[in-house]
Amino acid sequence: MKRGIYLYRLILAACLLIIIACAAGIGINRHTRARQDENAPGFLITKPDGGQLSNKDLLGHSFCLLFIRADCNYCLEELKQLNTIYTDYKDKFDLLLVSTGNEELSDEFKARLKMPLDLYRASPEMSSHFKVKNVPMLVLVDEHGKIRYRQMGLRSEKFQKIVFERFVRRESLTDEALRLVYKTQ
Repeated sequence: MKRGIYLYRLILAACLLIIIACAAGIGINRHTRARQDENAPGFLITKPDGGQLSNKDLLGHSFCLLFIRADCNYCLEELKQLNTIYTDYKDKFDLLLVSTGNEELSDEFKARLKMPLDLYRASPEMSSHFKVKNVPMLVLVDEHGKIRYRQMGLRSEKFQKIVFERFVRRESLTDEALRLVYKTQ
């Protein structure tokens, strides 16, 4: 009888440890940020003209993937912020708008955007590989195909400017480095 109670308590303790470990995030990627220098997953996106663009085509170029939906007001706000930043740095990296839906960019959306960018279409696999759960989602990839930064949701324009300045200068984009720079400016 005592042996059965001991085994029962042991199993219960093991289950509690598993639950606590899962809640603490051990073994689970709860964050949207990529680790420094994580390889970007391979991808293939559809161009507006129906052609294809892959990550291999972009090797040697730094680029920003911005996952959006045309019906997302937060995405429009993100694009407005990026418009001024991209104007300053467009010779340093490519900005690719990637739709996670099947919509086309309406003329009204393009007029509000005020950016001459095309909308690429992501496959469901691409959204999954980049862990796109919500939009807008920003992914910065360097010329070697390494993810330098990943962000889900809106940030202030000041913060975005710091991120892009550090990205084009190839400086650290860790949370700690960004917090430190943000506080000092």
